Amino acid sequence: MRALIIAVLVAALGWSTWWLIGSTAHQRALDGWLDAQAARGWVAEREDLDVNGYPNRFDTTVTGLKLGDPAQGWLWEAPFFQILSLAYKPTHVIAVWPNEQRVTVPEGPVDIRSDLMRGSVIFTPDTGLALERMNIEMDKVDIAAPDGWAAGFATAKLATGRNPDRYETDFAHDIGFDAADLRFPSRIMEIIDRKGRLPDTLSSAKLFVTAGFTGPWDRKAVETVAPGLTALDVNEFSIIWGELELEAKGSLTFDAAGVPTGSLSVRAKQWKQMLELMVDAGAIPGGTAGTLETGLGLVARLSGRPDTLDAPLVFENGLMRLGPVPIGPAPRLIQQR
Repeated sequence: MRALIIAVLVAALGWSTWWLIGSTAHQRALDGWLDAQAARGWVAEREDLDVNGYPNRFDTTVTGLKLGDPAQGWLWEAPFFQILSLAYKPTHVIAVWPNEQRVTVPEGPVDIRSDLMRGSVIFTPDTGLALERMNIEMDKVDIAAPDGWAAGFATAKLATGRNPDRYETDFAHDIGFDAADLRFPSRIMEIIDRKGRLPDTLSSAKLFVTAGFTGPWDRKAVETVAPGLTALDVNEFSIIWGELELEAKGSLTFDAAGVPTGSLSVRAKQWKQMLELMVDAGAIPGGTAGTLETGLGLVARLSGRPDTLDAPLVFENGLMRLGPVPIGPAPRLIQQR
């Protein structure tokens, strides 16, 4: 019995020592990272950084956090931010955002309020901390600026997981986004829907893709230059906004200048109203609207449903066309490499 008690005490002392070493390492690593960002010109301030959770967890809480890059013009401010992990699985963390936070961009500050904003993140077990998988869930998010700018959504989920077998490189990710009841700022609605024909909220937005990148999403991607997009397989894209329904599937590749090549199979319900909205917003010159409507109307009638357009959206040589109808220059993806 005496030997058993001694063994238990030794094991407890060993575990406590290991937890203390691990928690100290966690604190020093995050402190060191923040100090390193400050040294290279970032804003990286905190009031306190503490690690708790003995005996089985490393629960890190940073209070009074300010993090941003003045050169890029952004700053994130939060009363606290938590990184929670099991002591025996430190590369799998739970991130918890506060109910109120502020993000400042070149256009000005934006306040974000939410009932829930939480994520599960798994990194590779090395110093690069490349992203393996991530799931973020958000509920009842309201976004507002001091000048009256306001937006938000009821729920949203973002998930990504590394897919090393999809492309020739090892840097592909499966990415999913699903949001409900999105509200846009009035200034954007005035551009999208000048005549007030759409409901106030977009009912549903879904996107499930596999994306290829030029490099991993790791520490360097956050601290320096984000990897560029090289390929995109759109497995599902759908939007429901009142009577309007838009769906797309297909594959695209991007050159070094961000110009896409490939095609998407598009299905647009109430496509004439979509065309009118794009003309009103200035996305399509009014002088070409009649020609587009005539050509697209012929394509829609061939499918058997005049109000629904089923056609390939083709990107080729820097231009795009919907079915046989030319649309104009293809949008260029602006990206850092």
